[in-house]
Amino acid sequence: MGCTNPSAVTRTGFSLLAGLVPVLVSVRLGDVRADPLAVRTSGALPFSTSELESALSLRAQLATERSARRLEAAVSSDGAGVRIELQGRERRIALDGQHGAEAARLVAFAILDLAGDQLDPPDAPPAPREARSIDRAARSSIDGVARPVTRRDPAWAMTIWGAVGSRSEATLELGVAVRGPLRVTLAGGAGPRTTTTVMDRSVTLRTVPVRAGLAWRAHTPIGPVDLRASALALIADAKADRSATDIVGGGGVAATWVVPIGGFAVLVGGGADGFANARDYRVGGIPVVATDRIAWWAGVGIAREATR
Repeated sequence: MGCTNPSAVTRTGFSLLAGLVPVLVSVRLGDVRADPLAVRTSGALPFSTSELESALSLRAQLATERSARRLEAAVSSDGAGVRIELQGRERRIALDGQHGAEAARLVAFAILDLAGDQLDPPDAPPAPREARSIDRAARSSIDGVARPVTRRDPAWAMTIWGAVGSRSEATLELGVAVRGPLRVTLAGGAGPRTTTTVMDRSVTLRTVPVRAGLAWRAHTPIGPVDLRASALALIADAKADRSATDIVGGGGVAATWVVPIGGFAVLVGGGADGFANARDYRVGGIPVVATDRIAWWAGVGIAREATR
């Protein structure tokens, strides 16, 4: 009576030793082939061992029969982040509240990045162009997740702005974080006095802007970008034959590109303001100057930011 050998089956072994759970990652690749990478996890991680195993399975797909080295990576909880140790190298990843499969993919990428070429065959010939393309794609993304980027949002920021446009003004802004990337902002400033003359009648006008609003720090491929919305009170001080002080109310939106430099940042951006009312200044019944209903501005800021 004949006996048929069973088909080759990959195996993943789990064992518990002193609170550490080693995970051996292996997959089916036509013939029996074990991935030379093992991962040891400890602590309260925001993902399960099976989620990390799944994220690392791509490494096994790229391994070859001659990948003889066996590496062991240690993954442990490190407060708000995860610490990875591999062959004398160490890296800490801030997951920024991510958990589950998404967090596991970020950690898996960091493990593979630390391993580098140590998982490749020791004396392998140059890989074909197609294989090199696959490896580059694997290193740049795991299951569609791009290389992790450390994202830090300011706990508070003090910014000096200089702006030109419908008005020219300098402002001082204070921003305080309320939740995640969201900040409350308060700003005040002043513009230069301008004199407008019509038919020998002149009005000298100075505006003082006061803003209160919200700023949201978005992380984009070109760097951090602040999206802003604010309520605006424009105090207009006019002088002619007599003086008058009026308040024009409205609101505005803006976007600024943030370039971090150490604990400081350079901000470049612009926005638009709309006003619910306007003031028309006349001398002897002749209109000389009026405040804007719609205004635009572009400016540069220097900020001192304290990150969390």
